[in-house]
Amino acid sequence: MKADEKPFESHRSFTPRIRFFYLLSGVAFATLFFGLAWRQLIQASIYEEKEQQQSMRRLITPGTRGNIYDRKGILLVGNRPRFCVVAYLEELRKEFAERYIQLVREQREKNERVDRDDIKRVARAAVLQKYLDKINALLQKNVQIDPKKLERHFYQHMLLPMTLIEDLTPQEYAILTEQLPVRYPIQVYVDSVRVYPYDSLAAHTLGYVVSSSETADSVPGENLTTFSIKGKSGKMGLEARFDSHLQGLSGYEVCLVDPSGYKYEQLLKKHPEQGKDFYCSLDADLQEVAEMALGDNRGAAVALDVRTGEVLVLASKPDFDLNDFTPYLPQATYDAITERGAWVNRATQGLYPPGSPFKVIASIAMLRNGYLDPHDVHNCVGSIMVGNRQFHCNNLWGHGQLDFRHAISLSCNPFFIEHALKCGHEMLADEARRFGLNQVTHIELPETPSSLIPDKQWKKRRDLGSWTGGDTANMVQGQGFTRVTPLQMACFVASLARGETRTQPTLVHDTHKQPKHGGEAIGLRPEHMKALLEGMEMASTEGTAKSVSVQGFRIAAKTGTAQIRVAGVKRFLHIAWFIGFAPIEDPQIAVAVAIEERDDRDLFYGGTTAGPVARAIFKEFARLLQRQMQNGL
Repeated sequence: MKADEKPFESHRSFTPRIRFFYLLSGVAFATLFFGLAWRQLIQASIYEEKEQQQSMRRLITPGTRGNIYDRKGILLVGNRPRFCVVAYLEELRKEFAERYIQLVREQREKNERVDRDDIKRVARAAVLQKYLDKINALLQKNVQIDPKKLERHFYQHMLLPMTLIEDLTPQEYAILTEQLPVRYPIQVYVDSVRVYPYDSLAAHTLGYVVSSSETADSVPGENLTTFSIKGKSGKMGLEARFDSHLQGLSGYEVCLVDPSGYKYEQLLKKHPEQGKDFYCSLDADLQEVAEMALGDNRGAAVALDVRTGEVLVLASKPDFDLNDFTPYLPQATYDAITERGAWVNRATQGLYPPGSPFKVIASIAMLRNGYLDPHDVHNCVGSIMVGNRQFHCNNLWGHGQLDFRHAISLSCNPFFIEHALKCGHEMLADEARRFGLNQVTHIELPETPSSLIPDKQWKKRRDLGSWTGGDTANMVQGQGFTRVTPLQMACFVASLARGETRTQPTLVHDTHKQPKHGGEAIGLRPEHMKALLEGMEMASTEGTAKSVSVQGFRIAAKTGTAQIRVAGVKRFLHIAWFIGFAPIEDPQIAVAVAIEERDDRDLFYGGTTAGPVARAIFKEFARLLQRQMQNGL
């Protein structure tokens, strides 16, 4: 080898190919490095959230609803425990797997096609039925697993207990609590359902609840998959109006689950809390007396505290047993309530012509505006002609000579028609509106917005022709187009008792709140008010309302019988009315009663039909008032 020769060939620089390879490798490495850094540092929270969503679950448990009491603390709506047999599917996962493997082997030994999904369904049903058969033996039942229900629960509500048997009897509950082991996949689950100690008492006012999904706004883990045990929400009456007050605070549990969805570790847990109690204005004793007095009639009775406007009685018939709604309302029961027309709260939604109680409003209008003097005398001959139409008195032979007090007491139609024709219908309508009879009362329940105080403009808009003297004659008697609710008339008579024009009714019992009725003073001269009240008291002692008389209890009263045309009925049907307040010297309770005629065999008159209902309320109120005085309350 020559001295200048080298033992091997060497390169002093990279070839272009090598340079490109290293450049490409460097770019790839940098991309990988920055990609990993981005995922680890920037997107770490996103992947952590996804991991939580895949491995963590949230369970919401509803809180028990608060109770509803009457003004004296009598329980009207409460809660009772409802015991059910439930299965905790996560406790059965090992047995599900073992049974699945066993069934697969049996299929293979028979050389049959293995449908893994179908075998899993069969395995789960078989395991659960095995446990359920043990429960059946203890309770002497024959309950079978519903495979579709099981699969739906398994995939949608895995972490929640699955109900197998609902509403155990106390005897069944006692047997299972004694026989079932503590660590057992089948347990007795205690739920809470509404209970109504007085069945149908104040059904329309109290209302009912339905199942609902629990909201989880205040529960941590809003991004997690959530399972909620069904709660209750108000559907009608006070249960609906004060739902947020009565609702309990939901409890929750956050847990870790394995890839199959089974729970294996609890991370957070908070127990549910009961909702707030609610004290309504009703008096359970008065309410019960009113409903018993109404009996099988269709109608309503309302009683208000004159000073505060608190509702003491709000009764509507026909009604329904609230316990039929627990734990749910069967379709047959719903249909029966619908057929009887019992859904309507006739106290707040029943629209009726007010009948002769409207004469009290008309009297105020005519006295205030100088169209009536308490000493005016009318010779009633049993009827009066208005145009070419004859309007009869309730006494076909006539009352003879009578003044304003006796006209009110005896409800003489010709007396009031004669004076109404002098003052005109606009004055009557304005007075009715001054007492708010054309508006809803804004009580804490649904009301019909269609009460009506008509005038000539209304009649013209309805293309019913021009206003006539006959319309005015009908109006002053509370007939014709006028429509009001029993609650509105109760508010009117409570306002009259205070000498004001408005009463704000409420179902909330609050001894500290000062009533704010609005309105204004009636504006009658003292001698005019005195004459009006004397006439109303005479009605209760010797006139059309004498059936309401309670010994030692002075009552201002007015009765009436209105006529209403009903679709499909050839003749007019009657509405028996009563309004009044007591005691006259210190008004405390105002009452309105309206009862619908059912057929022509009913003898319907305000004094004989609605009066006894009002009397029962006044009599019970007088008894309670006397007891309070004896107790020094």
